[in-house]
Amino acid sequence: MVEPVLPAGVVPRDRLPLLGIALLLRYLAPLLVALWARFVGHEDVRRRIWVALALALAGL
Repeated sequence: MVEPVLPAGVVPRDRLPLLGIALLLRYLAPLLVALWARFVGHEDVRRRIWVALALALAGL
């Protein structure tokens, strides 16, 4: 079966859940990196980084 050609920026309905997950990961990436550095890398993450992340996520 041939799929129709869609204009740029249009996402088929069956791909919307994947798009939502991708966007969630994209916007949470700074937080995930900080958590990874803290718990896996055993690095100290400064308090101002956590504050900046909280402010950035609150702005979403």
